[in-house]
Amino acid sequence: MFDFINGKVEEILVDSIVVENNGVGYRLFTSYNTMSSVKIGDENRFYVKMLVKQDDISLVGFSTREERQMFEILTSVSGVGTKAGLSILSTLTLYDIQVAVLNGDDKTISKTKGIGKKTAQRIILEIKDKIDKSISSSSAGVVMTAPVSNLVGGSITNDAVEALGTLGYSKSEAQEVVNSVISEDSTLEDIIRDSLKLLNRLV
Repeated sequence: MFDFINGKVEEILVDSIVVENNGVGYRLFTSYNTMSSVKIGDENRFYVKMLVKQDDISLVGFSTREERQMFEILTSVSGVGTKAGLSILSTLTLYDIQVAVLNGDDKTISKTKGIGKKTAQRIILEIKDKIDKSISSSSAGVVMTAPVSNLVGGSITNDAVEALGTLGYSKSEAQEVVNSVISEDSTLEDIIRDSLKLLNRLV
């Protein structure tokens, strides 16, 4: 029914954002990766999917078509619902998911809270062909979903990870969060600030 919504970000909640469009506030359940890419007051486009259950109608929304596509692929797996799909997309980048699936790396996927080894193996088994055909086969998709840290350069990324380490976060936790918030024009201060916002939401 809906493909995308253009609007202003009015609220950023624990598991969702509220987007105002023509006087209507749409609550979009989303990933932390999408949340960390927007700010209150920003005008953004979100690619949405309507979820209809017997007792509820809700919307999920993402900042890119690729993330929505990955959500649809993940939730096509038996036993992987909306919450689990969003949790995976909050923990891993699209590139990380692609590489893990194509390499049969269930350990990376099971880093997600609530996703055990068996579920991770089932995800790999059921979506490998879909990843091959719909995402990894597109060179444009791979470029768009590759971790930005690979594009920006290692020094600023390492500095941010070390700074978060001094605040008590593990290196692996800090690295994942930094990868999800960094952009090509990010300063060290921007990265640390946005990383702490995301880490505080995860607590």
